Amino acid sequence: RINFALGEAFATAALAAAEQAKLSPESIDLIGSHGQTVRHLPANGATLQIGEPAVIAARTGAVTIADFRAADMAVGGEGAPLVPLVDHLLFAGYEGRLLLNIGGIDPRNGIYYNYIETYAGGQGAMHNADGMDAVQNHMTNTRNAPVEAIELAYPLLVEKYGLVPNSEGAGQNRGGLGIQRHLRVLGESVTLTLSSDREKVSPWGLFGGEGAERSACVIAAPDGTEKRLPSKVTTTVPHDHVIKTQTPGGGGWGDPKTRDSEAVAHDVLEEFVSPERAETVYGVTVEG
Repeated sequence: RINFALGEAFATAALAAAEQAKLSPESIDLIGSHGQTVRHLPANGATLQIGEPAVIAARTGAVTIADFRAADMAVGGEGAPLVPLVDHLLFAGYEGRLLLNIGGIDPRNGIYYNYIETYAGGQGAMHNADGMDAVQNHMTNTRNAPVEAIELAYPLLVEKYGLVPNSEGAGQNRGGLGIQRHLRVLGESVTLTLSSDREKVSPWGLFGGEGAERSACVIAAPDGTEKRLPSKVTTTVPHDHVIKTQTPGGGGWGDPKTRDSEAVAHDVLEEFVSPERAETVYGVTVEG
């Protein structure tokens, strides 16, 4: 009885989700049900899930697949086949914040200081909306530090701060833009600890959307030479050198060539996207 009762509950939930998404039951091609796990012993080759898929199929009229764990274990897996796919879908956005930790002696008062901040990046696009620019994904206990506050509290000069043009993942709905901040060290050498993600693998797009720009941190010397840092490192930055950081953008959703031309023109007008990128990637020519 529990097996069938859960099947009824899952069917009701599936129909409610479809209604919320403004989808008719007839338009649903497939339903995947993980079921409720009663016992899972992969080391012993045993797993049991309940929530009768036949009931789900009968109530919704959609083909229902519900042997995920058993099928995965049958081919030598651990019974968690959805984890890689869900990770791929959920983390297709930026999900790669950049954290700077700078410590040194303030020459203005001889006191040790420590500047710590997490920098926001571009949010991944959604099926019905663009990703937001410069946003903290899944992290809400930090905020944007104003330039004036940084320069007042620390011997650091903010030489550049803003969005990174063309850093979005192109798509029918584009990903959000990452940000860039350049900090010049005014005191003696400082210790920098960098912790970032998406330095090698860019945030990917979905359903034809393109990947976004990756993160980067570069140390620029007064003579113009630059050294790119790995994503996670502790190093020393000398006096008068500039710490140049860039956070990733967000992955795009859908074919960029299907993006609304007015939305592309708006992005060009706001200098989020260059005219050249609008033409080559989005197929939209913006003049004037």
